[in-house]
Amino acid sequence: METFHINILLLLISLVSLILLVIILLRKKENFSEFFDKIENNIRDEFFKNRDEVSKNSRDTREEISNTIMKLSESLLSRINEFSDFQIKQFDIFQGTLKELINSNNKKLDKIDENVNKNNTN
Repeated sequence: METFHINILLLLISLVSLILLVIILLRKKENFSEFFDKIENNIRDEFFKNRDEVSKNSRDTREEISNTIMKLSESLLSRINEFSDFQIKQFDIFQGTLKELINSNNKKLDKIDENVNKNNTN
């Protein structure tokens, strides 16, 4: 029977505690509303800041990529120009060598013609 009385007493204490809690919550309802409004405003502010940061980071990344592409393009153009100059020099050397070879061949052909003409006249 004692446990029954203890259980009833505990139930009554719990009920009173619950009622007091509800009363406190009802009185502080305005405070909760203000609290949730502050939280909502803070969340909005954080979203706004986050959006700005993402936008700035995206812009910075685009600029960095653009600068990298520009540097790469300049480097590639420089290499192409260097290669072109190298090819021009090589073609000039080849042209000189070819002219020498043509002249040498012409001289040899002239000598052959002279020898053929001498042999025909004799």
